[in-house]
Amino acid sequence: MASEAVLKELFQVSMASSAFKGISKEDVWNACLAYKDRSDEDIGIAMDNIRKKDQAIIDKADEQKKHLEQNKEKMAALHEEEAGDRKQDEQNAEKILEELFKM
Repeated sequence: MASEAVLKELFQVSMASSAFKGISKEDVWNACLAYKDRSDEDIGIAMDNIRKKDQAIIDKADEQKKHLEQNKEKMAALHEEEAGDRKQDEQNAEKILEELFKM
């Protein structure tokens, strides 16, 4: 039988978990009460699993953020390169026009 302290900790871990976002506190508490017949050790394992899943979500979000930043840097470099290409094209066009006017 789970102790009240462990059930409260499970509730806190669950409320902090992204898996329970949008679920009312009452519903989360009722879900935690479903574990009252389990041992403190079993509930500890469940809490560890919740934390691991949340950490995996955080890690994935961090990785996606990293890729987004890399893509932003690549886009900035491409825009800079394109600006340089446009300037070169303008200079080439000016040279061609100058040569045409000389003729």
